[in-house]
Amino acid sequence: MAAFELTDEIRVTIAAQACLSLLHRETDYYPKLTSILVYPAGYTAYETRLLAGNVLEEGGENRLGQTAAHGSDRSCSPGIDVKRGAADPSDGTNLVLHEFAHQLDFEDNASDGAPALATRG
Repeated sequence: MAAFELTDEIRVTIAAQACLSLLHRETDYYPKLTSILVYPAGYTAYETRLLAGNVLEEGGENRLGQTAAHGSDRSCSPGIDVKRGAADPSDGTNLVLHEFAHQLDFEDNASDGAPALATRG
């Protein structure tokens, strides 16, 4: 695999896409996001997960991205997909928008699929 360089073009593309979800919203600009990690490709995350009761599962999970609500908050995206996701807004595979949407979902401390809204309307 060729060396990956995090260019200004990738940085600006991520920043611009992150701003799209904030248009016409009063917001604190992703207040829980502390860093953005950009990988050259997908990666495998190794962790222990609680399945049910006292049953734990350990192992790797292949990921393209990950956003966390608490602790070491991050939004990860493969650098190779940043420009591709921005190039076709109708293809439904924009990883950057997807991960930043999770950050908006976490604003009200509930992972319920909706950002903090003034009213249900």
